[in-house]
Amino acid sequence: MLALASLQGYLAVPDLPQLYRRRAGEPVGDNLCGLWAVGPSTLYRYLEKARRQLLALWALQPPAGETLLSLRSYVHSAHQTRSSIRPEGLPSTNAWHAEQAQLALQRDAPNDALWHLAQAGRWVELAATLQRHAIKLAGGSEVDALLIQLRHRSLPIQVQLDLMLAEAPLWRFRHDEARELSTLQAALRLADAQGQSHGLGRANAALALCDVARDPERAIARYEVALEQLLAATHDTEGADHEQALGDYAHTLVYLAWSHLRRNDPKAKPLLAQVVQLRDELGLPDAPKAFLELALGEQCRCEGHMDQALAHRHRALLMYEQLGDRRAVINCHNNLCALYAQTGERQQALNYGQQVLAAAQRYMVEPEIVGAAHGNMAMAYVHSEEYDAAIAQFQAALQVFNNHGMRRHSVAANLNLAETHYKRYRALGVPEDETLGDEHTAQAQSLAKELNLPNRVEAIGNLKRSILGATPAIERLLPAETAAHPRESFELDRLRADLAIPRPAAQRAHTHLAIARQYLLIAAKEREAARALIAKHNVPDDFSAEFEALRQAWERELTREQALAAAWREKLGDLMSDAQRRAVVAHVLAEGFISKSGYASVAQVSPATASKHLGLLAERGLLLQIGNGPSTRYVLALAVASPEN
Repeated sequence: MLALASLQGYLAVPDLPQLYRRRAGEPVGDNLCGLWAVGPSTLYRYLEKARRQLLALWALQPPAGETLLSLRSYVHSAHQTRSSIRPEGLPSTNAWHAEQAQLALQRDAPNDALWHLAQAGRWVELAATLQRHAIKLAGGSEVDALLIQLRHRSLPIQVQLDLMLAEAPLWRFRHDEARELSTLQAALRLADAQGQSHGLGRANAALALCDVARDPERAIARYEVALEQLLAATHDTEGADHEQALGDYAHTLVYLAWSHLRRNDPKAKPLLAQVVQLRDELGLPDAPKAFLELALGEQCRCEGHMDQALAHRHRALLMYEQLGDRRAVINCHNNLCALYAQTGERQQALNYGQQVLAAAQRYMVEPEIVGAAHGNMAMAYVHSEEYDAAIAQFQAALQVFNNHGMRRHSVAANLNLAETHYKRYRALGVPEDETLGDEHTAQAQSLAKELNLPNRVEAIGNLKRSILGATPAIERLLPAETAAHPRESFELDRLRADLAIPRPAAQRAHTHLAIARQYLLIAAKEREAARALIAKHNVPDDFSAEFEALRQAWERELTREQALAAAWREKLGDLMSDAQRRAVVAHVLAEGFISKSGYASVAQVSPATASKHLGLLAERGLLLQIGNGPSTRYVLALAVASPEN
């Protein structure tokens, strides 16, 4: 290694007269031959062997991140030394580093680009590069060493926030949920301390993405909070900052719409229509425009417009390829695999699915995407009645989900395996398939009960009866009135669509109250939503006439609330105030249950106090605990025993 470094001019061969007396100006090669007492051919044979050995060591055991950074600094220092001697040497300027960063990105070397951007102090570009190439960077340790170095520098608050938000995907791709969550919470605290609505919105949107797989309801609530903060940021900024805030607002709208699409909820349609309007009227950055195309494709798929869905998804893929967002490209491949599987184009589906699995061998792809790719390929085999291959792919998906503790996904994988075994039993009549189908059904039902997924439990219970002789229907978006409430009118449908779009607090409160007048069964829920908005935003509008109009319609429900509140007062004493009792009872009656976070919000107490209160309510027979862990819910004890409820 020393000889190679000397030949390249990085080291000077010291004068060792006791071993060899070199002549003035002697070339390095001759000097080494003299020191080693060998001829030139032997010297270069030694050097070639050294190159091969160093390459093998590098390939088998990549150096640690700190070592790589030290090596970069050393080489750069050597170039500086050489440039002071030779005119053609490389200059050390910010402009040169920025140019080298662009060249590094062109040759797909994001680690090189990050180092040069850090030397040039190009923080915005560094954070963008880190976020866009996180899926590749997550496979090495150099990025970690660089981030540690940057934390010890006195960087502006905005730069620190950008770096935290860009760092979080690294931990997601490495399947380190705890580190991802702690990084985002630190970003949220930093933005809160600075009072930055834009930073708060970005942090909450990123936290919502963490919640999607674990608690979809909490994810939707976080997205709504993030949208409120990002909308405020669009009003408080101008120029480039305004464009960035608008882009983040649109991106988060699409994320919220996507969450609704996964539940077949029609609230997605007005949200996407809002983003389309923003794109057409104001223009958007490329990333939210690409994500919008992907979401529009999913909406078309749910509505059965397969040709339009394919067109949108291929446009999204092209845009992400132009952006160089490798993770998004992999996600597009996965979505195209699912769509081609659904349309029965088996080979196309398998081609895209194999691309996802090949990428997972090279990069840190999230287990959800890998498992979904196996599941999508399995569906392609199911459509062509290749049940053996389908079962193998579904089993691979189930293994991925089980290995990473993704229990909700495991429910679906078990359900798919049960369905495929039943179909093979119907086709071939092998009794073992019926037994295996029953086993996977039981596993899926057990998991669904543990996770408190009543709709899933009911569907799983009907699976065996429905699958024998039945064919699965293409997914459709549920009718708006069915998704929101079973007896909605056209007016309710219009109001629901309007309510899905973020509006000023006063306008949203008026809409809540208009909805409440249309039906009695959910009146308490809408009324409390309106009250919460009015209280939170100190809205000056007078709502007294609208509250009075609801009085008679709510009389029976209010009577029940009062009776329950009185019973609670008798058993709880001073544990809760009258206002807290009324609010909690109204929430439980309207929603059918209450969670710890819901209790903390309604009663305006800390999570720890909420947990203590709920424990006492359950202990004294007023509430009943259902489920465990994050899915824990509390219902009225009498609701469990009453067939009507």
